[in-house]
Amino acid sequence: MNLAHVEYYFSQFLSALEEENPADRRIHLYSQVIEKRLTKQNQTLDVDRIVLVPNNLLFTGTINVDETTQALSDKVIDRANTIEFFDVDLSKVPTRQPIPDPIRISASTWRSYHASEPDSSFRMQIIEIGKILNKSSLGLGYRVLRDMEMYLANGRGLLEPQVAFDLQIKQRVLPRVRGTATIANTLRELLEFMRKNKLERSAFRIEEMETRLKRDGYTSFWR
Repeated sequence: MNLAHVEYYFSQFLSALEEENPADRRIHLYSQVIEKRLTKQNQTLDVDRIVLVPNNLLFTGTINVDETTQALSDKVIDRANTIEFFDVDLSKVPTRQPIPDPIRISASTWRSYHASEPDSSFRMQIIEIGKILNKSSLGLGYRVLRDMEMYLANGRGLLEPQVAFDLQIKQRVLPRVRGTATIANTLRELLEFMRKNKLERSAFRIEEMETRLKRDGYTSFWR
């Protein structure tokens, strides 16, 4: 996904995926103006003008993070979970295996796996994190709050609630934290909050970010 700014070619998908009703998840391949022009010329296209994005279609992209690539914007970070692959153990290179056969399930079965209501059990902690971030104009929006709570709801039976919450802070909140020495106090408050609430993964990353801020005068989630 380093072809260009993700928004340049993925913005319609980002907007469509926000819709909870699958019927509203529409991607317009060409405009009504073009459709009318083709009709006047007695021409047609073999593809529909509108494509629906079903809720059992998931998008996964990989990016490199270095000085040659475009950084992810808050618009993208707010709408996606960021999973990092920074640590590489060369002694554990997996052997090549044949691709397993796909497991096929119906759309109705897929939908049955989805939680219908968010889990608000960590709402007060999220609000407190938002207040800390607001001091550096890095506050959270309603979308991030809802997505985090939907993640917690869908994680029931798969992850311990504390682990799921820790992962969401690391995947949805910390990637948007970046800046110069002006965010030093914000990082310190975030670290104290993580330690107090025993959120080890997030605390470890913030410690790394603090170290880079002291060394380089600037820090971000990305190494």
